[in-house]
Amino acid sequence: MTVLIGRDREVVQLRGFLAACEDGPCALTIEGEAGIGKTALLDAAIRDTFGLCVLRVRCAEAESGLAYVGLGDLLGERAGPAMAGLPPPQRRALEIALLRADPAGELVEPQAVGRAVLGVLRLLAVQAPVLVAIDDAQWLDAASARALAFALRRLSGVRLGLLATWRVADCRPPLGLDEVLPAGRWRRLVLGPLHPDDLGELLDQRFPRPRRRSLRARVIAAAAGNPLYAVELMAAHGTSVTPVDDSLKLPPRLEELLAGRLERLPRQAAEPLAAPALLRRRSRWWWLPSGRTRGRGWRTRWMETSCRYLKGGCGFRIRCSRWRR
Repeated sequence: MTVLIGRDREVVQLRGFLAACEDGPCALTIEGEAGIGKTALLDAAIRDTFGLCVLRVRCAEAESGLAYVGLGDLLGERAGPAMAGLPPPQRRALEIALLRADPAGELVEPQAVGRAVLGVLRLLAVQAPVLVAIDDAQWLDAASARALAFALRRLSGVRLGLLATWRVADCRPPLGLDEVLPAGRWRRLVLGPLHPDDLGELLDQRFPRPRRRSLRARVIAAAAGNPLYAVELMAAHGTSVTPVDDSLKLPPRLEELLAGRLERLPRQAAEPLAAPALLRRRSRWWWLPSGRTRGRGWRTRWMETSCRYLKGGCGFRIRCSRWRR
């Protein structure tokens, strides 16, 4: 399998999972925060699969409300030959769900779609073991998830493996894997932060030109083991002049990720973050008073600020446009 820096243990588990696909339905979810390396592991597994029929879909938050969009991307062109062997009602339902036939006023029956997906997966598994790979499964649309879960419950003895990346590790697993698969056939692979030495090796590999030692050390400390954070921070400062106060500029991509994490925090956890942001005199805050208003619940707090978010002893700038209470 492709060498991944600092992920030797995880690669061994992936190899074991791929070998288990020959023995019947099984699943492995790769879990962790955004940027921790889930997709890199999934890509490495797909690149090194030999003799497996790979069905892959990359889900997007913007498309999570579109019915059967994930299923259409997952089956793709491979569904065509397999659909020819389905009973007519199932084939018709799947064709309508995948927008390959005019519904002509017909309503798609979810059970018919689920049984059609079950039939397609069984037919594909006769020729070779099937690997269903779902990236960012937390954004798989509900209709596709329901059809796949229906099929997984009925795939006993079928050579199939489900490999999914999953960002929200503290919620119920995707497709209800804890219920649809037999005990012991679903495993979790939770990715933790990379060791600072591994993060440094990654930066040296991605940025071969010599960089300032002080900048490299601050990036590694601020990234806190997250490879995406480290790469984005280093890229943003590779050709820029280091600020006098040694702060790190936050790239737009990371600003969006961190803003999303802040918005998902409960109020009790989010409000204390204002304290470290005010530790530096350079921080400027415009804060509207909050309170209860008649019939409107908690008033929205708005702030336009250039504040400092401290992490691991190193700071970087983050600009927040909204703070909801």
